[in-house]
Amino acid sequence: MSQEQTAHIADITPAYLGQVERGTKNITVYTLAKVCDALDISLSEFFGDGDVCGGHNKGIDAISNRILLRLRNRTEAEKQAILKMIEIVLGILK
Repeated sequence: MSQEQTAHIADITPAYLGQVERGTKNITVYTLAKVCDALDISLSEFFGDGDVCGGHNKGIDAISNRILLRLRNRTEAEKQAILKMIEIVLGILK
């Protein structure tokens, strides 16, 4: 994703994002969270621990963490539908 696309999704200016990348401007945690959301990563992934569930899944692999991250803002109904799709796919792969 380009700097411009990332800035647009994060609702900041590309110039500001460039300044942050170059280290000439500081970024707030709030704005960093918006950039992380635009990049589809969590703050914990950004800072390197890769744990998206508040310490409950330490040791889980990175791909599973990314799946959990994508599910975090979904409704229970959406999660149930996704679970059914996963079960169907895994059944097909057996």
